[in-house]
Amino acid sequence: MSLDTETLKQITEAYKIGYAQCAIDCGTLKPYVNETQAKAKYGPRVIEAWVAEGLIQPLQDRHSPTDSGRRSNCMKRYDRLRLEMIAALANRN
Repeated sequence: MSLDTETLKQITEAYKIGYAQCAIDCGTLKPYVNETQAKAKYGPRVIEAWVAEGLIQPLQDRHSPTDSGRRSNCMKRYDRLRLEMIAALANRN
């Protein structure tokens, strides 16, 4: 039995996501990546498009009430596994 290229690619992507989940569960990999890391890996336009399409949502740290409600210095983070799954489904990277 031989597998076609597309099936092998899907199996490989599933393996990568499963490996990342295991590494997160074991504590050797962080479950989130910051915005800079996400844009470096997938490209800024891709990340912005995924946010605009509602595929991903940035997570931002909350500030204390003494910060006057400013959010400009908040670090945006994205769920690592969600990014990898969307990239695999979109045939990116």
